[in-house]
Amino acid sequence: DDVKAFTREMKENRKVSPSAANAYVESNSEAARFLAILQKKPQPTTAVYKQMKMSTRQCDALKRELLDLGLIEAIEERSTKGKTKVLKTTREGASLS
Repeated sequence: DDVKAFTREMKENRKVSPSAANAYVESNSEAARFLAILQKKPQPTTAVYKQMKMSTRQCDALKRELLDLGLIEAIEERSTKGKTKVLKTTREGASLS
């Protein structure tokens, strides 16, 4: 039921309740693994994708879902070599695992 509520809330673009986000992560092993990787330390997007061993398209979709849920955030870092997006868990994302 919580997973259905999550899907309904996402479609309606409302703020997702913590219980719905928790149900989503519990029912999606890839989402849980994505969060577990980021809980160790914030990492560049490409490093997370390599650890996930999934296609870029699948990882992009998973990242978007977790960003929409407010469980992770992407921070753009600039260096002399260019820009890098670093992903890290939010307070809500860290409390789920």
